[in-house]
Amino acid sequence: MGYELGSDFMADMKKVAFIMLYNILEGAGNENWLLNLLSDTNFASKYDITVYQPDLYLTKRLDEETVNRILKTVNVVTYHDYIHKIDFLNSNKITRLFSESLLKPIFLRVLSATLMRKVSRNISSNDVVYLFSNEYQGLIRKGPQLVIGTTHNWSPGWTNIFGKIRLKLIEDGIIMSKIDAFNFFSISSQRKMDCKRFRTEIIPICRNSKSFIPRDSDKNAIIFTFVGRLVQCKGVMEVLSAWKRSGIGQYAELHIVGSGPMLREITANEEINIFVHGNVATDELKRILSISDYFLFPTKCDTFGSVVIEAAMSGNYVFCSKFLEGEFDDLREKNILEYIEPSEDGVAIALAKAMKRGKLSQSEKMYFHSYMASNYDISILDRKLTAFIESNTISAR
Repeated sequence: MGYELGSDFMADMKKVAFIMLYNILEGAGNENWLLNLLSDTNFASKYDITVYQPDLYLTKRLDEETVNRILKTVNVVTYHDYIHKIDFLNSNKITRLFSESLLKPIFLRVLSATLMRKVSRNISSNDVVYLFSNEYQGLIRKGPQLVIGTTHNWSPGWTNIFGKIRLKLIEDGIIMSKIDAFNFFSISSQRKMDCKRFRTEIIPICRNSKSFIPRDSDKNAIIFTFVGRLVQCKGVMEVLSAWKRSGIGQYAELHIVGSGPMLREITANEEINIFVHGNVATDELKRILSISDYFLFPTKCDTFGSVVIEAAMSGNYVFCSKFLEGEFDDLREKNILEYIEPSEDGVAIALAKAMKRGKLSQSEKMYFHSYMASNYDISILDRKLTAFIESNTISAR
């Protein structure tokens, strides 16, 4: 998918670049964040936008026709992926710290001077560069542009010793020194970082609230849903084990949406009332969430979890991993979400609580939706990101 579209922009438009971690066809949280911004708001009409993406995706969730339709008003540059070639160094905490603090910055600098020289030059010509992975700041030849780091794929709340060392290196400008500003998704994340050298803004993950509407289910069963890549750290096996242990299959349904290396093992499960959907089209995901009562998210490897926003907006009560404690405190205060231990025991306790509460009424689900629509609608992302760009840049070149 290598193409460039929409080059006839007015000369006085600010140039904004979005640097993706994976190809848009991946269709996961990061990719949907951008696609929703471009398709459901008028953000694309305000700026001369270029999306830079590698040709790599782990799972193809979107079709090219859909992506091309959404991206038709922006420029798209697809380059051969070199950067992920050293991802094997992330296999343990020690080599990961070494890779992210030293090796990857050197590797990116070499790429920007050789194999990715043209891409680096083009990225650096923009007025604003928005990073989905902060390490990619190494592709930028620093000038007057505004470089925005994010918590899309990193969290200052990771509290192991290696995470603390890395955070200190960022705060002191030893690594990621080209980043000028940070887009945090919650005030909790912002408070975990010394932000003296950054301009910051809290801009939450948002979705089009008109697309995630709670609906009545024609079933009497209580419906639970899990959505995510089927890998160990997402907690899907904890969900399955807790489900079997609870023995609630005759009264409830569990819907599992996603694919990954554990799909075959999960599909082979013979427990009653477990439905494994694999990857589904966007409209089908919305339908499943809209009739669901409870959403299970016992992850140990997410920095935020945009699907939590989608689930709550669809009228689900959310059981969210304590790994993300602080990120959704407003939802907890509104009794839309509670944090649980990301373990079999933690999920089992959540299932028991849900069964005691029972099937959610439509009025309960609409209460969840109304709060989410008021605080997490895509129009809020458009407004806040535009204001952040305008207040931190002077004029287009």
